[in-house]
Amino acid sequence: MCDPHTQRRVVDCGINESGETIWREREIMTEQKPYTMSGLARAIGLSRQTLLDYGKKDEFMDTIAAARERCHEFAESQLYGRAATGASFSLKNNWGWKDRSEVDHTTKDQPISLLAGVAPAKLVVEDEADGGTAPADDSTN
Repeated sequence: MCDPHTQRRVVDCGINESGETIWREREIMTEQKPYTMSGLARAIGLSRQTLLDYGKKDEFMDTIAAARERCHEFAESQLYGRAATGASFSLKNNWGWKDRSEVDHTTKDQPISLLAGVAPAKLVVEDEADGGTAPADDSTN
Protein backbone atom coordinates (compact mmCIF):
# COMPACT_ATOMS: atom_id res chain seq x y z
CA MET A 1 0.00 0.00 0.00
CA CYS A 2 3.05 2.33 0.15
CA ASP A 3 3.45 2.49 -3.63
CA PRO A 4 1.24 4.97 -5.49
CA HIS A 5 -1.93 3.28 -6.75
CA THR A 6 -5.39 4.24 -7.93
CA GLN A 7 -8.22 4.35 -5.46
CA ARG A 8 -11.89 5.30 -5.70
CA ARG A 9 -12.74 8.22 -3.43
CA VAL A 10 -15.49 10.74 -3.04
CA VAL A 11 -13.92 14.10 -3.88
CA ASP A 12 -15.00 17.74 -4.00
CA CYS A 13 -15.83 18.71 -7.62
CA GLY A 14 -16.89 22.31 -7.16
CA ILE A 15 -19.92 24.29 -5.98
CA ASN A 16 -23.43 24.31 -7.48
CA GLU A 17 -25.68 27.37 -8.06
CA SER A 18 -26.97 27.12 -4.48
CA GLY A 19 -23.44 27.35 -3.04
CA GLU A 20 -23.38 23.68 -2.00
CA THR A 21 -20.33 21.50 -2.52
CA ILE A 22 -20.66 18.95 -5.32
CA TRP A 23 -19.26 15.52 -4.40
CA ARG A 24 -18.44 12.78 -6.93
CA GLU A 25 -16.75 9.41 -6.72
CA ARG A 26 -13.56 9.36 -8.79
CA GLU A 27 -10.39 7.34 -9.33
CA ILE A 28 -7.44 9.17 -7.80
CA MET A 29 -3.73 8.37 -7.57
CA THR A 30 -2.45 8.03 -4.00
CA GLU A 31 0.86 9.49 -2.84
CA GLN A 32 4.00 7.44 -2.20
CA LYS A 33 4.27 6.53 1.48
CA PRO A 34 7.58 5.66 3.13
CA TYR A 35 8.57 2.04 3.56
CA THR A 36 9.14 1.32 7.24
CA MET A 37 9.61 -1.82 9.28
CA SER A 38 6.91 -0.57 11.66
CA GLY A 39 4.51 -0.15 8.74
CA LEU A 40 5.25 -3.65 7.43
CA ALA A 41 4.82 -5.13 10.91
CA ARG A 42 1.45 -3.39 11.33
CA ALA A 43 0.29 -4.52 7.86
CA ILE A 44 0.94 -8.16 8.72
CA GLY A 45 -0.32 -7.94 12.29
CA LEU A 46 2.96 -8.10 14.23
CA SER A 47 4.89 -5.75 16.47
CA ARG A 48 8.04 -4.22 14.99
CA GLN A 49 10.20 -6.13 17.47
CA THR A 50 8.54 -9.46 16.61
CA LEU A 51 9.16 -8.79 12.91
CA LEU A 52 12.84 -8.03 13.61
CA ASP A 53 13.09 -11.18 15.76
CA TYR A 54 11.75 -13.25 12.84
CA GLY A 55 14.66 -11.88 10.84
CA LYS A 56 17.01 -13.90 13.07
CA LYS A 57 15.33 -17.21 12.13
CA ASP A 58 16.85 -19.04 9.17
CA GLU A 59 13.52 -19.64 7.41
CA PHE A 60 12.63 -15.90 7.45
CA MET A 61 16.09 -14.31 7.34
CA ASP A 62 16.21 -13.62 3.58
CA THR A 63 12.66 -12.27 3.41
CA ILE A 64 13.11 -9.93 6.38
CA ALA A 65 16.53 -8.83 5.09
CA ALA A 66 14.96 -7.94 1.71
CA ALA A 67 12.23 -5.93 3.48
CA ARG A 68 14.83 -4.10 5.56
CA GLU A 69 16.84 -3.27 2.45
CA ARG A 70 13.75 -1.88 0.73
CA CYS A 71 13.15 0.41 3.74
CA HIS A 72 16.83 1.41 3.73
CA GLU A 73 16.79 2.11 -0.01
CA PHE A 74 13.65 4.24 0.31
CA ALA A 75 15.14 6.32 3.15
CA GLU A 76 18.34 6.83 1.17
CA SER A 77 16.41 7.94 -1.93
CA GLN A 78 14.66 10.62 0.15
CA LEU A 79 17.98 12.40 0.64
CA TYR A 80 17.40 13.88 -2.82
CA GLY A 81 13.91 15.23 -2.11
CA ARG A 82 11.87 17.41 0.23
CA ALA A 83 12.17 14.96 3.14
CA ALA A 84 15.97 14.98 3.30
CA THR A 85 16.14 15.97 6.98
CA GLY A 86 13.81 13.18 8.08
CA ALA A 87 15.60 10.68 5.83
CA SER A 88 18.96 11.73 7.26
CA PHE A 89 17.64 11.25 10.81
CA SER A 90 16.31 7.79 9.93
CA LEU A 91 19.54 6.70 8.23
CA LYS A 92 21.65 7.81 11.19
CA ASN A 93 19.39 6.29 13.85
CA ASN A 94 18.17 3.12 12.11
CA TRP A 95 20.83 2.21 9.59
CA GLY A 96 24.15 3.14 11.24
CA TRP A 97 24.99 6.08 8.98
CA LYS A 98 27.24 8.74 10.52
CA ASP A 99 27.72 12.43 9.90
CA ARG A 100 31.45 12.74 10.33
CA SER A 101 34.76 12.92 8.60
CA GLU A 102 37.82 11.22 9.96
CA VAL A 103 41.28 12.71 9.77
CA ASP A 104 44.33 10.74 10.87
CA HIS A 105 46.52 13.25 12.71
CA THR A 106 49.23 10.71 13.49
CA THR A 107 52.04 9.39 11.39
CA LYS A 108 51.95 5.88 12.89
CA ASP A 109 55.56 6.30 14.15
CA GLN A 110 56.75 7.11 10.63
CA PRO A 111 58.41 10.36 9.56
CA ILE A 112 56.12 12.75 7.71
CA SER A 113 57.02 12.27 4.05
CA LEU A 114 57.49 16.02 3.53
CA LEU A 115 60.16 16.06 6.27
CA ALA A 116 61.57 12.60 5.59
CA GLY A 117 64.92 13.94 4.40
CA VAL A 118 65.10 16.74 6.98
CA ALA A 119 63.90 15.32 10.29
CA PRO A 120 65.68 12.41 11.98
CA ALA A 121 63.76 9.12 12.03
CA LYS A 122 64.05 9.06 15.85
CA LEU A 123 63.75 12.29 17.79
CA VAL A 124 66.27 12.81 20.57
CA VAL A 125 65.73 15.43 23.27
CA GLU A 126 68.59 17.03 25.15
CA ASP A 127 68.14 17.06 28.91
CA GLU A 128 69.64 20.33 30.20
CA ALA A 129 69.43 19.20 33.83
CA ASP A 130 72.13 16.52 33.52
CA GLY A 131 73.59 17.37 30.10
CA GLY A 132 72.49 14.01 28.63
CA THR A 133 70.10 13.01 25.91
CA ALA A 134 66.99 10.83 25.85
CA PRO A 135 64.59 9.58 23.19
CA ALA A 136 61.45 11.72 22.97
CA ASP A 137 58.39 10.19 24.58
CA ASP A 138 55.11 11.83 23.59
CA SER A 139 52.94 9.18 25.18
CA THR A 140 50.66 10.21 28.02
CA ASN A 141 50.89 8.28 31.27
